[in-house]
Amino acid sequence: MENFLERTKIAAQDLLNTDSSTQLVHVVLGNEACDLDSAISALVYAFYLFKSNALPDKLVVPLLNIKRQELNLRTEVTFFLKENDIPLESLLFRDDLDLQSLYSSERLNLTLVDYNQLQHCDSSLQDTVMEIIDHHKLEPRSQSKKCKVTLEAVGSCCTLIAEKLLTDEQFVLDRLTALFLYGTILLDTICLNESFKRVTPKDKMVVEKLEVLFPDLDRHKLFESLQKAKFDVSDLTLNDLLLKDLKVISNNTMNIGIASICFSLEDLLQRVDAETDLNKFTSNNNYQIVVLMGLQVDPLTREATRHLAVFSSIQGYKEQIVDLLEAVSNRGPKLQLESVTSKFSSIVLYRQNNTSASRKVILPLLNMFLLGDRSPSVSDESCSVTCANTNSSFGCCKGDPSLNNGCVVSGDEHLVNYDPLAAESEDVFVPNEAIGNSVSHLHVLGVGDPIRDRKSVV
Repeated sequence: MENFLERTKIAAQDLLNTDSSTQLVHVVLGNEACDLDSAISALVYAFYLFKSNALPDKLVVPLLNIKRQELNLRTEVTFFLKENDIPLESLLFRDDLDLQSLYSSERLNLTLVDYNQLQHCDSSLQDTVMEIIDHHKLEPRSQSKKCKVTLEAVGSCCTLIAEKLLTDEQFVLDRLTALFLYGTILLDTICLNESFKRVTPKDKMVVEKLEVLFPDLDRHKLFESLQKAKFDVSDLTLNDLLLKDLKVISNNTMNIGIASICFSLEDLLQRVDAETDLNKFTSNNNYQIVVLMGLQVDPLTREATRHLAVFSSIQGYKEQIVDLLEAVSNRGPKLQLESVTSKFSSIVLYRQNNTSASRKVILPLLNMFLLGDRSPSVSDESCSVTCANTNSSFGCCKGDPSLNNGCVVSGDEHLVNYDPLAAESEDVFVPNEAIGNSVSHLHVLGVGDPIRDRKSVV
């Protein structure tokens, strides 16, 4: 794989330096969170397409959907690649390749892995998507009939990638590729732990097949090393932590950031400068609203605590999102939100008693808000939001599509109903003796302050 990545980067750079190039490019692109599942899915599937000669007339490029300078925030990604002698310099990032230019010259095709809806800034590229491999809810969009879609509600997108490789009799799976898939599946499923409701029979089956092929794979040792790397935030600032696991949804008027953070929001948002820090974050990134989801696991009892917070300096925006979340919470034992006193008028804080409801539950609700399913009614003239379907990057929503029990979906005829409030788990930190203390004593910092240089405010 190392040689493939290095050759691909050189070819991509040559492509950019040659104005007259007619080379067709097929980019394998993961989601903008660029966690381990997204990154490894993109790298491995591009490597598979190259090795199997599936696209002989195209340059196959794995592209990490972040800027190069943001890679240090993905601590588990950098750890896993460096640990296995993959030079980080051989990777390609969004600021390395101009997709819009390739699109304008009619030389671009895309495969999306670990997500199925292009972000708002890439919506013009929708008709170039040739294939989707994902384990999330199918987002509403105008889907081309030529696009092959593989969707299944498994614990990790790498499970679906691995299944493709394992069932291709012409493809010889090497140990490094298997290791990348194996480790990512273990991290996503909390080492196949059923109590966290992330693992499926297919995840288990794929892991066991990889262990048969490569008996030296050590399940628990690998999981613990990746888990430790993922939650090692000792060198990150608060701004970094907000960006580390952030997803953004948009329409033509509003950008909403949803950040997952692995410590107590109650502690974070009681700080004197919390409002100032969040104002800086939203201003610097042009977000009108930030929804924060905090998860903390007690290192002794392993009991999880979740908090949810809504921040906006614009009162009308904040109130609409708060009304939406409270309405959902009051429909039954769903989010189970319990109000917590906040010292700032721009921050609404809740304890979320349903700890299994992750960002995967919140995202569809906010998407529906942006699509206009919940019409804004704001008296503040500065808060005018156009939420009509025609102004949204998500297209018209004619129902709530979802997974199709793992089958390949082509077009819209197989879409079925989806319950966005089905219990799902997200990033769950399971402490052990080696790393439990680092989580229970996390320091809470200002935007520009390194964690290791500040005292705990708890």
